[in-house]
Amino acid sequence: MVTKAIIDLAKGLKKTVMIEGVETHEACNILEQMGVDFLQGYYFSQPQMLEEIFNHPLNEIAQH
Repeated sequence: MVTKAIIDLAKGLKKTVMIEGVETHEACNILEQMGVDFLQGYYFSQPQMLEEIFNHPLNEIAQH
């Protein structure tokens, strides 16, 4: 699989791997099993304005 090969190459080069465009729970699980460090996409949230991100309730939890 091309995606796995790219992830393995990046990991072999000691790089952080971020995947954008994650839209389903299944894709999230598969990519996590492949060793991706960060995931981003509509599965987690629709695009937001910067002010909305900083005022998000989960942001308050992460700061504690």
